[in-house]
Amino acid sequence: MAQTLLADRACWMRHMKLDPATGSDPPGIKLRAAKALEAVDYFVPGYWVFSKMVESLADLGYDNNNLVAVPYDWRLPLSVMESRDGYFTRVKQEVEMQYQLSQGIKPVMVSHSYGAQVALAFVDWVDRQNPGWVDKYMKGYVNLAGPMLGLPKALSPLLSGETRETVDMMAGLAVLVEQYLGKQSRAALFRTWGSPMAMLPVGGPKVWGNATFAPDDDPQVIAAGRTYGGLIALVRSADAKLRDAVRRNDSSLISNDSLSFLTTTLSNWGNMVKNLGSRAERDDNDDDDNDESRTGRSNESTADNKTDRSSKKNEQNETFSSTEASHSVDAEAEAEQYLLSKEQQEQGSGEATAAAIKLPGGREQVRFLDVHSAILSLAMTAGEQLTLNLQRWFAGADSLNLSHVLAHHRKAASQVNTESKSGTCGVQSGKAAGDYNGVCQDGESSSSDDSPTSADAAGPGVAGGSSGGSSDGTGDPGDSNQGGNSASSSDTSDTSDGMLEDVVGNSGGDGSCQGGGKGGGCATRDTEGDTRGREHEVHPVNPVTTPLPKAPNFKLYCFYGIGVPTERCYHYLKTRPNGATEWSINNMANDPKSGLMSGVQLSPNGDGTVPLLSLGALCAGGWKTRRLNPSGMEVVVKEYPNNPDTGLLSDARGGPGASTHVEILGNEPMLLDLMKIAAGQGDGMEEVYHSDIRKIASRIPWDELG
Repeated sequence: MAQTLLADRACWMRHMKLDPATGSDPPGIKLRAAKALEAVDYFVPGYWVFSKMVESLADLGYDNNNLVAVPYDWRLPLSVMESRDGYFTRVKQEVEMQYQLSQGIKPVMVSHSYGAQVALAFVDWVDRQNPGWVDKYMKGYVNLAGPMLGLPKALSPLLSGETRETVDMMAGLAVLVEQYLGKQSRAALFRTWGSPMAMLPVGGPKVWGNATFAPDDDPQVIAAGRTYGGLIALVRSADAKLRDAVRRNDSSLISNDSLSFLTTTLSNWGNMVKNLGSRAERDDNDDDDNDESRTGRSNESTADNKTDRSSKKNEQNETFSSTEASHSVDAEAEAEQYLLSKEQQEQGSGEATAAAIKLPGGREQVRFLDVHSAILSLAMTAGEQLTLNLQRWFAGADSLNLSHVLAHHRKAASQVNTESKSGTCGVQSGKAAGDYNGVCQDGESSSSDDSPTSADAAGPGVAGGSSGGSSDGTGDPGDSNQGGNSASSSDTSDTSDGMLEDVVGNSGGDGSCQGGGKGGGCATRDTEGDTRGREHEVHPVNPVTTPLPKAPNFKLYCFYGIGVPTERCYHYLKTRPNGATEWSINNMANDPKSGLMSGVQLSPNGDGTVPLLSLGALCAGGWKTRRLNPSGMEVVVKEYPNNPDTGLLSDARGGPGASTHVEILGNEPMLLDLMKIAAGQGDGMEEVYHSDIRKIASRIPWDELG
């Protein structure tokens, strides 16, 4: 696969993309997953995946007759896995066959990473069709490093085509990667896949936090005056040099003024979050019980925070360089500044779904987005088709006002179609941009299939006019100032931000849909192409709202690694006026002592890919409740600290003590536990905790998420 990418990038892109409207094969292209154990043992020669597990189970007598791998196309939406490949039907048949061949011995299912979403969808699908099937045919399920609550890392590739790995490269290598496979091309690819949308964080601010608090806030981020609840910090800068340095990932282009601006931004980021918390606390200081329930903090912790915030009040006012009146404006102005709904302010909930503050000088703006606001921002940036796909493939879509976003995109597309007479379909200022349909109103495509400026940049009836730069698919469109539609250089941020504000303003304090919005209540889903509600269709499962099957004899094991810095939040900078790469991770933002590296806020505890909150909170908290585990099935959590080899001749992947996201599959203590389960000795297995995940889970109001 890598060889094909290097030899013919355009061919590789055509085959790896899916049809964005169906989530299945593009016309004329057919790509399928490999089969059997040979498909899962090694990724490439020398890079093992499941091979160590297969070898360990072979020592117990397992072979390819009773150890069955059921690989899947990891690009596909869950529903298309079944409609195209019959995947869930095949899994059901395999389980039943193993049960029969073993004369009634129930098999155990094992999955890794995204396989957790697949496994949950399977047990939900099969239980809806045949209640009691899970308890009859399955002994248990072992979840290895599954992002049970989703993961922030699924958002950044969709929003800007970036991950921690792409922004943390050496400058020279980063330039080569951007030239060969730029972030707009990457975003175009990722937005056709259903799997990233299935892994977007679920549960909203009550699980992932808000502008003042997150359940997994740790001393490192608190000391810096920040919170993990502000999933994205969006910075708009008038400094062209800073934007260019970030876009090209080249620090040599950055000016002294830009460095000063970044320092001010980081300082104000922490103080702004503290200020928001102080404002919220002033609203709630007469209701300590409600405050503790909302944030999950203990009374002692709350008292400490009040003292800390009070002692720094003067410092905050000096940092903002503004009068007290600027933070004590009327309700309407506060709704505009902090993106709080008027209903929330009247109730004094203080649960900001987003916050926006002008920095000194009034030209730069920082906006903090919680998880729901970040996903709404993605929908606004990416266009109508991706918004429709979020409704179908994102498990938490029901809690978002995506119908308002769809209405905005359709109105804008209609305006473009009305105004465009030549058939060039150029996207003008304030119009919809970022969809990946590639069909002009006259049915002609404006460039080759592999060009992200044509087949990947427009909505229904709107093919994306180039925003400048290369059109041969070798670079990131817009990297050059040559060519393109001149109107596309206008700043569309006011339109997008205003629409986002309207959408967030019609949400509840926890980001959930509430009545009374401009769209007429809580209709958040376009039913065209929607499969949810159909009894025999597969759909993504939101584990904080959907209970486990009633299977009292079924056992659920959550095994994962800990102790590895893991991306949790992002610092974004606006680098271009519109399009798929409207925002770029601000790789010039660094604060190592607080875990902010190259614009990525790292949590000190996770497996390097999935943060601890998603790895363990549901297993250690939500699935211990009667609402989400109605039959009281046993749930066992085991954490494996990352203990890699450090000698001169050590294994490059850490050896048998490593427990990072992929290396957990070869972790020796985990394999011993798995062998016990496979040998029928898993009953009574004790839980092992090394982190504070139980405390984190206790801060989440699980019963309020249904």
